[in-house]
Amino acid sequence: MKIQIKLLFLLVVGMFFLSTNLFSQRPQAAKDNPVGGQANKSSFKVSGRVKDASTDEYFEYVNVVILRAKDSSLVNGTITDKDGKFSIDAKKGKYLLRLTFIGYKDDYQPLEIKNEDVQLGVIQLNLGTQALEGVEITAERSMMEYQLDKRVINVDKNIVSAGGNATDVLENVPSVTVDQEGNVSLRGSGNVTVLVDGRPSELLGSDLQTVLEQIPSSTIESVEVITNPSAKYNPDGMSGIINIVLKEKGNRGFNGSVTASTGVGINNDL
Repeated sequence: MKIQIKLLFLLVVGMFFLSTNLFSQRPQAAKDNPVGGQANKSSFKVSGRVKDASTDEYFEYVNVVILRAKDSSLVNGTITDKDGKFSIDAKKGKYLLRLTFIGYKDDYQPLEIKNEDVQLGVIQLNLGTQALEGVEITAERSMMEYQLDKRVINVDKNIVSAGGNATDVLENVPSVTVDQEGNVSLRGSGNVTVLVDGRPSELLGSDLQTVLEQIPSSTIESVEVITNPSAKYNPDGMSGIINIVLKEKGNRGFNGSVTASTGVGINNDL
């Protein structure tokens, strides 16, 4: 009987010390392996904001890519939003962040991702320059400009559209698409109004595809994209306005106003 009591006592004491040892190890284990912490993340976010160094304005559609530092191979890519912001994912490692935009110098940022997200802050892009026989030629205007109520695409800066017509020009405007039937969409919506020099003319009764095909790209100075039209455009139910600005104003052969979807009116007093 005494032997049984001793064995029971030893068993209780052993279980006490074992449980004490286990509980003392838990805080250290939790410290080494945080649940839900960034140490367990397979990838991390790299974010920042891009602005024009000359105008101090933030602008969208800047191409942002992450390249491996050792061989410059592509890891991931994105574009900036309307506020110039971007966010891109990558795993731990050493990289190069490259920012490109037509008419601007490419910008490279060294990037090292350790165990946390990376915030790069504001990155400025500078207008590009080109040296030719000792003469420095500086870009006067970028391909895309941002004004108070619209985005302006300078067609003479876009060599892709050279030799085509207005349809070819619109196909190269960011956020604008043209299908095989000549239907124009802005940010995925077909309820968009297309203007030529901002006012109607004899071509008002023509279909949109015919009007666009009759305007050579060489006669177009710029394309204005208005995503939030003011009251003067009668914007009810309209997703936006695309205004094709010609180099020679008052060309009666091309001036016109065509609505891509039915039931949308335009105020002639522009």
